[in-house]
Amino acid sequence: MTVNKDKNVLEWAMGNPYLTDVPLLNRLNGRQGACAVIPMEGAAIKRYINGDVVRRYDFMLQVTFQLSEVTDSVNADGLFTLGQWMEWIEEQEREKNYPDFGDGCDVLEVKNLSGGPVMSQVFEDGKAKYQFPAAVVYLEKR
Repeated sequence: MTVNKDKNVLEWAMGNPYLTDVPLLNRLNGRQGACAVIPMEGAAIKRYINGDVVRRYDFMLQVTFQLSEVTDSVNADGLFTLGQWMEWIEEQEREKNYPDFGDGCDVLEVKNLSGGPVMSQVFEDGKAKYQFPAAVVYLEKR
């Protein structure tokens, strides 16, 4: 049976206690605190002679925050929030709490793919998009 990995990663991400809103899949709106899980093209990492494949499911975690134009903590707070999301992913790895990829897959690892979150876009209304990439590494059994 095929498992909807996108849906299951979204449901898994909803367990993050630091979320500022309910995350949407493939959609980040401009509302303050809006969150999104954006799947990206993953890669086959290793192929075995028996047909098993180690793959990587890559995704971006994004949030919209108001951007400050003065010296205060608003911009730093946005980065700090995403830093907490990154720490949550590391905690899930330590606890082996993974998204469900079904009986045909063994999840091997969840990990952050960058050293920290970045501000990736500034909007005309004074908000900004912050984000960081992460991945689920799994063995797909044939």
